[in-house]
Amino acid sequence: MNTKNSTKSKDYADYYLKKFNIWYRKVLPVDVPFSFIAKRACCGKILDIGCGPGRYLKFFKNAVGVDHNKIFIEYAKKNGFEAYLINEFKHKFDSLLFDTLLFSHILEHMNFENAILLIKEYLPYLNKNGRIVIVLPDGKSYHNDPTHVLNFTPVEVKLLAKELGLTFKKVFYHPFPKAFGKWLVNDAI
Repeated sequence: MNTKNSTKSKDYADYYLKKFNIWYRKVLPVDVPFSFIAKRACCGKILDIGCGPGRYLKFFKNAVGVDHNKIFIEYAKKNGFEAYLINEFKHKFDSLLFDTLLFSHILEHMNFENAILLIKEYLPYLNKNGRIVIVLPDGKSYHNDPTHVLNFTPVEVKLLAKELGLTFKKVFYHPFPKAFGKWLVNDAI
């Protein structure tokens, strides 16, 4: 697989879907803790930015996904999710507001400045009293993907919020305490 900044490529989609569709994910309830936390953090109508194949879309009844990878969007749609390429989304949802903007496992694929630009791009779709939920890899899982650029810490997330004029509320580690991150190689998937 080609490395940095290739999340739009077929190679990256193949790499990610191989991990996403690994056999044990079909027989073990590995997403239960992630679903529990996501349902507590997100509310109302949800826009999942960088939705990939729909990992978080499956947790919600009222969610829309957007991604720049055509293969992920096709996969998500094939599995019954409402998902769009960026241009399709912007054309269809030019005035719809969402209660939650979810950035799950996307910001680590870019530098700090591009993370600010990405969030700013979607802020117009957020209701006045809406929330932004950011999910990031921790521990070994950050190093498990060659396209990761910046290992965001709570300090960087607080700086993002400040830079964007947003109120920072809370950091928590899921599904396990932070100390488990050093052993969980695939906790980002």
